[in-house]
Amino acid sequence: MFKNFVVGQRVSLRPFERSDVGGDYREWINDPDVVRFLASGAFPQTDDALLAYYESNARSDEQVLFAIMEKENGRHIGNARIYSIDWINRKACRGIMIGDKSCWSKGYGVEVINLLSYYAFEILNLRKLTSSTVGDNIGIMKVNEKCGYRQEGCLREEFYRFDRYHDVIYWGILKEDYLSLRKDGKLKGFVE
Repeated sequence: MFKNFVVGQRVSLRPFERSDVGGDYREWINDPDVVRFLASGAFPQTDDALLAYYESNARSDEQVLFAIMEKENGRHIGNARIYSIDWINRKACRGIMIGDKSCWSKGYGVEVINLLSYYAFEILNLRKLTSSTVGDNIGIMKVNEKCGYRQEGCLREEFYRFDRYHDVIYWGILKEDYLSLRKDGKLKGFVE
């Protein structure tokens, strides 16, 4: 049993471990439904590639990789990360993948993103988090808005999948915006 690192109401984030590379994660990352809007979905992922991904994250000072755990039963349901951490400009990117399809549309994405914001702003003392989404991924765009992110730009026809090119929307949230929303109780998923 791994120690939770960031704890929310229904999910928690713990360090992603070598033992997470196989099993469910391997299945998720090779499931076309799960990775349809992820860059990693273009190629099948082998055990060796997944292990190399884990090892590069484990050694890096510029990224943090978490396993998303369902608190009710301790089940690993996905992964989340903060990456491309720029310590000088105090900014980073974030990404999430809810791999377990039985956990889709339950509000876990909102909670995970808010926990990542907490970690980035209140633990790492970053000042900005960004994210990019494929323009057709309406679900994550709604989640970003619920979490206080603002659209910052669009790169037209940047992502190829399903026989056509898709726009990529860039999102960002500043620490001051996050803190204001948190103070006003407008962000969900925190254990106070």
